[in-house]
Amino acid sequence: MRRRAIISCVYLGFFSQVAQVILLREAFGVFAGVEMVLGMILFVWLLGVAGGGLLAQKIRTRPERPFSAPARIYVLGAILLALTVPAIRFVPRLLGLTPGEIPGLSTSLLGAVITLTPVCLICGAGFTLNARLFPREVSRWVGEVYLWEAAGAALGGLLVTFIFIPFSTHLITVIGLIVMTGVIYCLLSSKPHFRYTIIFGVLYLLWFVLAGRSELLKQLDRTTRAAQIGAGEVLEIVDSPYGVLAAARYAEQYSLFDNGILISSYPDPYNAEEAVHFGLLSHPHPQSALLIGGGTGGAIAEALKYKLRLVYLEIDPAIIELARRHFPRQAIPVSGRCQVVENDGRRYLTQTDSLYDVIIVNLGEPGTALVNRYFTREFFQVARNHLTAGGVFSFRVVSSENYISPERAVLLASLYRTLSDVFADVVVLPGPMNIFLAADTSGVLISSAQEFISRLKSRAIANIYINEYTLPFRLNDAAFDYLAGKLESVDGRLNSDLRPISYFQNAVLWNQHFAGAEKWLLLSLQNVPSWIVLCLPAVCALLVGVFRRTGRRPAERSFLFSLAITGLTGLTMEIVMLYCFQVYLGQLYSRIGLLIACFMVGLSIGSYLLTRRPKCSSWFLAFGHLVPILAVGVFFAMLRVYGQGTAPVLVAELLFYLSSTMFGLLGGALFVIANRLYLQRFGNTTHVPIAGGYAADLFGAALGALTVSAIFIPLWGVGFTLGFIAVGNLSAVVAVGVVSRGKP
Repeated sequence: MRRRAIISCVYLGFFSQVAQVILLREAFGVFAGVEMVLGMILFVWLLGVAGGGLLAQKIRTRPERPFSAPARIYVLGAILLALTVPAIRFVPRLLGLTPGEIPGLSTSLLGAVITLTPVCLICGAGFTLNARLFPREVSRWVGEVYLWEAAGAALGGLLVTFIFIPFSTHLITVIGLIVMTGVIYCLLSSKPHFRYTIIFGVLYLLWFVLAGRSELLKQLDRTTRAAQIGAGEVLEIVDSPYGVLAAARYAEQYSLFDNGILISSYPDPYNAEEAVHFGLLSHPHPQSALLIGGGTGGAIAEALKYKLRLVYLEIDPAIIELARRHFPRQAIPVSGRCQVVENDGRRYLTQTDSLYDVIIVNLGEPGTALVNRYFTREFFQVARNHLTAGGVFSFRVVSSENYISPERAVLLASLYRTLSDVFADVVVLPGPMNIFLAADTSGVLISSAQEFISRLKSRAIANIYINEYTLPFRLNDAAFDYLAGKLESVDGRLNSDLRPISYFQNAVLWNQHFAGAEKWLLLSLQNVPSWIVLCLPAVCALLVGVFRRTGRRPAERSFLFSLAITGLTGLTMEIVMLYCFQVYLGQLYSRIGLLIACFMVGLSIGSYLLTRRPKCSSWFLAFGHLVPILAVGVFFAMLRVYGQGTAPVLVAELLFYLSSTMFGLLGGALFVIANRLYLQRFGNTTHVPIAGGYAADLFGAALGALTVSAIFIPLWGVGFTLGFIAVGNLSAVVAVGVVSRGKP
């Protein structure tokens, strides 16, 4: 019986982890790759799991058939997961969003609740049902279940990263889970049918080998994913390490979409000309240029109008491959003067010694952490170091010629201040897109229409839109005065890797289009002093622990507070690592499963070590909460060191995996200790709220998922977020320490 109980727990962890990674990746593609939305998805997931665990306490199981309930739950969960994946892809249509539209935070939350809740409830219910399978004292049941579930989750994360995702599609994987669940159902039945188990196992292997060749399944996958693109002919959809890419054709125009958002179209001469000509014309005699992103829309061809050597960087090789397969040949012209490099812009600049006369960033707005990393002070410093004497750095951001809203002005002022903090001379050109030009030598940059026209004529550059007829209307004195007044009217904040304020300000702009509460909330939070938020865990600790003298309930609340802080710490550190991984390495989409798997490996190790410990006191738990405080300090120091760009990429990646494992280990150990102490307060009766401590842990984690990704990191930065975790654990030390004065 014990062996089957372990199998049940391991499979629950395996199923939950595979489902979580796949659904996160699907949501990443549907919600435009905005990392803020990932936090909301995790929030819904964790609350749903906690609710499922609590609701499952009402389910009655038959003593003679204890495994029937979890076995049926798994079958139901696998079927629901197979239905959820295509359902997520149709969420934009169900919510009335137009193709390419980025949903607001409240809309994203609603979509997540609608699609994810059924699977979340199943995963939570499985924990409670599995806790009834272990014939031990109640204070050790949950630790045993937690241990084996974490081990299964670690296995699931590794398999989904290295096998399921590279060699299968999401839809094929989740349908295959139904077959695998049949194997588990046979093993968990009252009389294990090993003959059927072998049959289901063989069927699963055949499924995995043959499903990838099934044209019907491939067509189903393409059809459901095409719902994200909208009208037009979808030519091809691929999963890349950075997101879901799609090539589409609208009449005679070809377009590329990344996570449902249009990133380039061909032909699109206006955008192509605007992206490169202002930067190249600003330099007196450009001989070399570096173009980062956006080249498939014609920007490469425009840059090659000049007699220079061009290096084009594209972080995602799949973008180049899709464009070459489906776009006209002119989109990416073949020229001996152009070198196409498939590499991350930040990584390339830290690895090369080459210098350029002009560096152009053509990636759009800082709407995601992946893109915002090209608008931070750290990147500007790297770019400056790779410019020749008198070199020019350029990028553009959406704006307006006639009206710039206060929120837009805040974003523009932040970028202007950050750029001015690095470069000696900065010019911002007005227009539908504000063109930011920067140089480290004063007197290099030009801004008048006549100067641009003179250089266009001297270099014999023939353009359709950026020419002698349009420039005087765009670059007039009134437009410059209006833009300068807007930039001076607000106090711009520095945008950095560890405090991506421009990312937050762009989210405010993004949510200006919606009438939901998130618009008011994001604007209000900018005026809240950070120290007030930092004190919130301490206030909660006072309410649950300090006033305790005698009685049972205050002690229980202290242990539940400890569990909530444990969940908050684990999930917050997981999000911090996901964000920092995206900033420094830029490959989060392909590494989500592995990072979470490392966390689960640590979780299982920590659970194992403490489950085997015969006794745990309140003092032991109180001192245990001091360890995360030290750990976040070490992690922050690691970030500061790597932020200098001296560590090799492989070393940095390994450090993130080790850090994820370490925080998982701490989370698993603290959960087992706190939950055992909490359950012991009930005297080990059979009428224990088994999921109570588990739900508290998940509630704390859900709170972290909601606040950290959407508010803490973008608004106050990584340093503040780590400080919040330190204060939270110090508050847990106080709360549990007061309990330790009495009987543990």
